[in-house]
Amino acid sequence: MNSKAIGYALIVLVLLIEIPRFYGTYADLDPLILGLPLTAIGTGIVLPVGAGYVFHAWWKTTRKRRDWLLVAFVVLLVLEGIILVPWGMARLQGEPLADVVGSGPLAWGWVTVVMLSPFVMIGAVVMAVAFQTEKRVQGQRKPAEQRTQQAEPSSKTAQVVRLAELHPAWTRARLAQEVGCSPSTVTRALQNDNHREAHLEEVKTT
Repeated sequence: MNSKAIGYALIVLVLLIEIPRFYGTYADLDPLILGLPLTAIGTGIVLPVGAGYVFHAWWKTTRKRRDWLLVAFVVLLVLEGIILVPWGMARLQGEPLADVVGSGPLAWGWVTVVMLSPFVMIGAVVMAVAFQTEKRVQGQRKPAEQRTQQAEPSSKTAQVVRLAELHPAWTRARLAQEVGCSPSTVTRALQNDNHREAHLEEVKTT
């Protein structure tokens, strides 16, 4: 079994741990849909897998500001803890979840986190996807950038020849300064131009 297969197997095992916990937490919050606790199952899958995807994006990308992905990952971990810890305390103490959470500001805060956590997950995943997409786009642009870089010498050669025709009294240093290249590039440009051989003899050395 290779490392990827082991990783996927571990993800499945983690989901077997998380889904029952979310089911217990959401039992009194969300109704069953088609006889199934779809909200609990969905949250039990989305939060752990989504957090893993965001962390994977942070680990793989080399873009600037990549640490925002790590911040998003930590936020998702905190949200999951806030959602599940009261249920764990209720199970530990043998009390209903409502008694542990209470009915004051703590309860309002907990319910707010539960209800808004999917939207936080969407934002984190969208950011992770954007980082991955930008990385691929940059990779696709590399061949074009290489072609541009390869075309630059010939472009500079043409500029050298053109300026040499317009300003025959300019030295190699002056031509190099105007074009933005080295004097050796100027020499090669003039040597490669059949019509500049006579001019090359007239150009002053520096």
